[in-house]
Amino acid sequence: MFSFAVRNRSSTSASRGLCVRAIDARRGVVQQSRAASARLSLPSSSAALPSDSSPTTQEQPPATTSGAEPSTPSSSPEWPTEFGARMRGLASRPPNSTGPSASSSNPSAAPESLDRPLSLSPQSLVDTLSDLLVEISPPSSSSSPSAPSPRTDHTRYRLETDTDFRYASTAQPTPGALRMAKRLVLLGAPDVEELHPGITEGALRRWIDKAREAVRLPPTTAQLALAKNLIAQGAPDPHEVREGMTHAEMERWLTKAQIFGNFIPGRMVPVGHARRTPASGSQLDLAKNLSDASGLPIPYDPRTARKGEVSNFIIACRTELARQSKPVFVPRPGERDMPATERQKLKLERMGLSLPWGATRGQASDMITQRQKEMGVAWGLPEVKAAER
Repeated sequence: MFSFAVRNRSSTSASRGLCVRAIDARRGVVQQSRAASARLSLPSSSAALPSDSSPTTQEQPPATTSGAEPSTPSSSPEWPTEFGARMRGLASRPPNSTGPSASSSNPSAAPESLDRPLSLSPQSLVDTLSDLLVEISPPSSSSSPSAPSPRTDHTRYRLETDTDFRYASTAQPTPGALRMAKRLVLLGAPDVEELHPGITEGALRRWIDKAREAVRLPPTTAQLALAKNLIAQGAPDPHEVREGMTHAEMERWLTKAQIFGNFIPGRMVPVGHARRTPASGSQLDLAKNLSDASGLPIPYDPRTARKGEVSNFIIACRTELARQSKPVFVPRPGERDMPATERQKLKLERMGLSLPWGATRGQASDMITQRQKEMGVAWGLPEVKAAER
């Protein structure tokens, strides 16, 4: 019995020894992996936070020949000073070039002249778009202390007519603005040297506005579709939309039409299967208020009404209100004496009107309607296809 206990104790000690050695080996592997990770991240961390032991003086980079760019560490990039020339060089490189390294492989090759017109083959056009996407895209906020701040405003969703406000934005450029800048560069826009990787949204907007006037960029398909929809809804001055309009001219007309008109997006009108679903309570309340204001009787049973038939009745009521020269958007009877909403104040501000202090919703609605009358705004809604009625 005693010998069995001794053997059991010795085996337990051996097991504990194996566990201790396994844990030590595991710790060694973890320490080695951490050391390897530290060695890999050492250049970037040392570039961002220099240690106390690093020398206070730095060696100057060797002088480069004309047209060649000094090589900089990837951990601390330096923005090119001739950004416009580089973009022109990217746009005019031969079709067999596959990336930015192809143009930098020959240090003696000087960048193309800014006055040289762009002549691109289909393949080089694709390559240029890819390169310009990398060149114009703003850096992340961690790579440069002077990088533009992330978007915190809501200017994308507002129709701002104050150009100073638009140009003062310090947010990062939107993808749409970057695509427009690339398109203008490919079409030969002037002053491309004003573009740089750290450009802000306001500065890029200013450059795009100037470049569009010089290039005479045609309207986009989305602009033409929106203009057609606005004209069908009674937008003011539809005769100003003509053949040969530029992108900037069309954008100015669209802004005015959405400010002064009664723009109702097509998605607000139920289509397809949604027209056969039961009407919501808010939709029924709106239809009742419009019925009381226009004098049209309700042609459906509210208990079994569908969204499609209620939507058709709402359209008919608003058309009748416009015919009677009454406000189309009438606040509910109990809300006319409530303070004006922020959307009413913003719409009046865009129209160039100032709302008196303490004005009510009813007064704001009447001011909007009167201004629309002066502008000759009609009333309409997106057409609904017969199959969707």
